[in-house]
Amino acid sequence: MKHARKLASLLLALVMVFALATTAFAAGTVTPPTTGTITVENPVKGRTYTAYKIFDVVYDTNSHYSYTIDSNNEWYGTVSEYARDAKHGLQLTQVNGGNTYVVTTRDGFSAPDFAAALKKDVSGKTGEALTVADGKATVTGLELGYYFVASDSGALCNLTT
Repeated sequence: MKHARKLASLLLALVMVFALATTAFAAGTVTPPTTGTITVENPVKGRTYTAYKIFDVVYDTNSHYSYTIDSNNEWYGTVSEYARDAKHGLQLTQVNGGNTYVVTTRDGFSAPDFAAALKKDVSGKTGEALTVADGKATVTGLELGYYFVASDSGALCNLTT
């Protein structure tokens, strides 16, 4: 059982690296996608998987992207608390004095540590359930962003764009 959880965690972590949609090219201009899909290959039977949107993504005219978070986002308190500790390497920079912050990483940022911090605070948060069928757990039509995916086993968490 212990090894099965570790194997499932490893498999999901690898799968989640390959996350959302592709970029379309037309007449020399890059058009960012508008929605995305998260798929977990070989999910553990009987477990549920949920994707939580942590950050929004904003594209510029050259399809460079940045992550942002609004102070009204239900994850803002968790993220801002995590960012206050300089050793965690996450930085929030306020945009034009408003309630939106650009999210950047510095030295010391660790996605697994950040995911562990998010996992502690997942109770009561709004997420999108992944549907399990044909050996895959999938959710489609997601707004683009930075997602935290967790299972109810407590053995798995991951971040993906």
